[in-house]
Amino acid sequence: NCPGPGVKEEPCNEEPCKVDGHWGSWSQFTLCSATCGSGTMVRTRTCDNPPAQFGGKQCNGPPYEEKRCKNKNCPLHGGWSMWGPWSECSVTCDTGVVTRTRTCDSPRPLFGGRECEGSATDTRDCTANKQCPVHGGWTSWTLQGRCNAPRCETGTSIRSRSCTNPRPRNGGRPCVGRSYSRETCVNDENCPSKR
Repeated sequence: NCPGPGVKEEPCNEEPCKVDGHWGSWSQFTLCSATCGSGTMVRTRTCDNPPAQFGGKQCNGPPYEEKRCKNKNCPLHGGWSMWGPWSECSVTCDTGVVTRTRTCDSPRPLFGGRECEGSATDTRDCTANKQCPVHGGWTSWTLQGRCNAPRCETGTSIRSRSCTNPRPRNGGRPCVGRSYSRETCVNDENCPSKR
């Protein structure tokens, strides 16, 4: 028999084999990115099961995934509409006011949102083209005048008033009634029959 082994082995192709990457498991989804209203949740994965090595292919596909999420509705604060037109002047003579309004509906407050701040009404002074009529008014009666009769005889005494409280103007009505009043009287001053 010939001495030595009948087979000789020598290494060949000493470069390591390529290893293609594969995805690991998905993580849990994150919390919703919004505390109210719409947001997103994300989960991730890594290319480590195994990782790509020695020129192997990287994992195919995205390393993360998103999905929409929605919590309770966010508070919606109220907003004013545009001002409406001015009203007609509140009077037809002298000075009055004009008014305009707005509403808290742009948007309307929802889900605990705040009401609109400020007033829903705006007013301004306005002046009509003419002065208002002022109707006449009587002053108080004067004290009764002296009796105009001779001593110990009957006569009249007069009291008066004037249409100046106020005077009629701008087409206002005059006072109604008389400006004087007569009353029967007896002049008993120094009358012998008077005890």
